[in-house]
Amino acid sequence: MDGNLPGGESFVRQFLYGQRFFQQEFCKRCKEFWLPDTFGYSAQIPQIMRLCGIERFLTTKLSWSLVNDFPHDNFLWEGIDGSTVLVHFPPGKSYTSAVTVKSYVIQMLTLIQTRVVTAIDKLQDKGRVSCSMMLYGHGDGGGGPTENMLERIKRLNNVDGLPKVQHGTPDQFFSTIEEKHINQLCKWSGELYLELHNGTYTTQAKMKFLNRQCEILLRDTELLHSVLLAACRDEDKKAYPELELERLWKIMLLNQFHDVLPGSSIEDVHRELLFITKKL
Repeated sequence: MDGNLPGGESFVRQFLYGQRFFQQEFCKRCKEFWLPDTFGYSAQIPQIMRLCGIERFLTTKLSWSLVNDFPHDNFLWEGIDGSTVLVHFPPGKSYTSAVTVKSYVIQMLTLIQTRVVTAIDKLQDKGRVSCSMMLYGHGDGGGGPTENMLERIKRLNNVDGLPKVQHGTPDQFFSTIEEKHINQLCKWSGELYLELHNGTYTTQAKMKFLNRQCEILLRDTELLHSVLLAACRDEDKKAYPELELERLWKIMLLNQFHDVLPGSSIEDVHRELLFITKKL
């Protein structure tokens, strides 16, 4: 989802339906807010994360800033109300690391070193932390990790002169930071501002206007139905349109995808979604 334009209620719904999905499909809730790619991050997000039971956040996008490099890769992010969450920015600055090689083992190690060593050399919190995350696989184009990537990472597990590479889960990584390093981390208060894609907050203004209209209309509809529900007799309480409201919310939340609502999708996307939004 976009990290700046949605209203507070929309942010809450994104987390609500996301957590509900994981609860229904996997019988567990997420501990991490995994948002590698979006165009900035509102200062209200840490508070909403905490309310939804999430205390960890990952993104790579802030490394795209045009002028000022963000000074940390591991830090505590403080929201408007003082809520804090643990944040990691993978220092490799990518969520699509291909771990590329062209031929045999010697060349493989030379080329791999470029990406793997970058994940350590560019770590901006040396002395405070001793590990970082490298996100690999085909990302934007789809497809995920390949067999060759998996094999190369296996061989990198214990190579002299290179950082030790091993597979792990986000929970394992963040737990290590929490157990060993959290008291040494710096704090960042307020918005995480991206110095790129600035035009995404002015372009496709009609989409943004309709999004806000839908947010207000859905809120008002739920409020009015809730007031009516409180005044209803027990036999009339089934009239509350829960499923229809959920369907409409999910359509709008989908349209808040970070290339749709900001305006960075191709023309056909905006033409189709403007039609859907008007129908709402």
